[in-house]
Amino acid sequence: LSVGRLLEESGYAKDYIRSEFLAVTKITPKKYLTNIRMKNAKTMLELYGNDMSIGEVAERCGIIDQSIFSRIFKKHFGVSPTEYKNNR
Repeated sequence: LSVGRLLEESGYAKDYIRSEFLAVTKITPKKYLTNIRMKNAKTMLELYGNDMSIGEVAERCGIIDQSIFSRIFKKHFGVSPTEYKNNR
């Protein structure tokens, strides 16, 4: 699932969807999707941290590149996914 795909499927102009979404949620669609992905990643690390690698968590959250995932996670939560996994 990507923001681009959602826009494509909706049939509406990108700027229209973005402005309407922003008016309702106060954040961009991309930020909203990132928030959901990070919430899911945190939950997976809490529940399956011993059984799943960081790469698997990243992939299941829709982020193929583990280094990008780690950077986003650290920006979002203040610790790397590895630190979070080890200190939970």
